[in-house]
Amino acid sequence: MKKISGGLLFRLSLIVFSIIIITICVIVFICSVFIKHYIRLAENIDFMGIRISTMTLILTVISTVLIISMLISLFLLRLFLRPINELKEAMIEVSKGKFELLEEQSEAKEINDLIVSYNKMVKELAHMTTLHEDYTANISHEFKTPLATIKGYIDLLSMDDITDDEKVEYLNIIKIANERLIGLTNNILLLNKLDNKEILEVSSFSLDDQIRDSLILLEEKWTKKNINMNISLDEFIIESNKELLSSVWINLINNAIKFTHDDGNITVELKANENEAIVKVIDDGIGINEKEYEYIFERFYQIDKSHKLEGNGLGLALVKRIIDKIKGKIVVRSVEGEGTEFIVTINKKSY
Repeated sequence: MKKISGGLLFRLSLIVFSIIIITICVIVFICSVFIKHYIRLAENIDFMGIRISTMTLILTVISTVLIISMLISLFLLRLFLRPINELKEAMIEVSKGKFELLEEQSEAKEINDLIVSYNKMVKELAHMTTLHEDYTANISHEFKTPLATIKGYIDLLSMDDITDDEKVEYLNIIKIANERLIGLTNNILLLNKLDNKEILEVSSFSLDDQIRDSLILLEEKWTKKNINMNISLDEFIIESNKELLSSVWINLINNAIKFTHDDGNITVELKANENEAIVKVIDDGIGINEKEYEYIFERFYQIDKSHKLEGNGLGLALVKRIIDKIKGKIVVRSVEGEGTEFIVTINKKSY
């Protein structure tokens, strides 16, 4: 944390006062030269009916001018520092959660620059506060739904008159809700790790093997929908964080499975050269409206507005943060009703 030195008023007062003193000294010097040539300092003169020496008169005038100069300097300083005081009061209000902008001024460039910076800071804080509130509300909602499901079906399981088939059905629903909670928790923890810019462990591993492992992990889901999985993977050794990249492929492939109809097709392709790999995940599912392209990587944004499909809107947000973190690139191409293609480009050294 940078330390900001205090005593601003004292330093500014000293500067202004010094300027005034120097000006007075110059004037006194000029007057002294004039008096030296025309008036003897010990000579008495009549001043407003009072006979006083020239030296006394000069000292009196200088003292009076100094006092007046001090008062003028303090007045000017208070006038100059008024916007800074207003800025201080505004910052106190910001600490209370009131994000009000200040009107820009043209009198002093330095002060105006401070106000511009303050207004920018307030806008960012207001935006971050809104995002935080929305984030908290969305997390609460996403946790509440599966928890309510689990509680409801546990209550049903405790009843005496349910059949064995119903028990199996209820347990399966509880299992799905539990998996949703685990997925949500893992995604939140990973996002938090990325947001806090934690140092991530880098290792060398086979990217094509990692994608195969992701497909195997999700095999139950795509075989259940009888999806035809087309897989073409070049060999590629990469240096990156294994945990993060695994989340990328799991989320992209799971997303493709979710939005692909039964008996549909998904293609997972890895094309690599010596220094770069391009991974494509292509489905022939419901597709994405072009107007939604800019929103799909936002947290909790869901293409399925009816919430009939499983998901919490964090998967693609996590993918985008990870790809940005490792300095890669992700592009989406989609036609509504025809399918979606995600293209990820990453370097051999991605960290």
